[in-house]
Amino acid sequence: DSKTRNWWFGIDSKTFIGYWPKELLPKLRYGANYVAWGGIAIADKQGNSPPMGSGHMPNNDYKRSSFFRSIQIMMDQSPFFPPADDTTVQYVDKSGCYGIVDKKDCGRKELHYCFTFGGTGGQCG
Repeated sequence: DSKTRNWWFGIDSKTFIGYWPKELLPKLRYGANYVAWGGIAIADKQGNSPPMGSGHMPNNDYKRSSFFRSIQIMMDQSPFFPPADDTTVQYVDKSGCYGIVDKKDCGRKELHYCFTFGGTGGQCG
């Protein structure tokens, strides 16, 4: 928010979950160069990693794969917009157990940017 310098988190352009006060993020009071999000699965003492998402590897079956859709960014008071196709980077360090598939628009432009993710977990090393 360019007026208050708080960082907002919302579900859509009308539903805001909450915000991070500028006092918690003093180095971000004038903005950021990029936005990032991620997930982590931590193994137990025996080395077994838990499933992530629905417990299935990501694919085109939205009834089985976990996914985030309609991801958009807002700059100052501009309208929301999806990340540009050439600006997203995916990283998975245990691809035998987990995955992510960049779907761009889930096959429907009105869903904006989306991705599927998940995995079975197990002995991931």
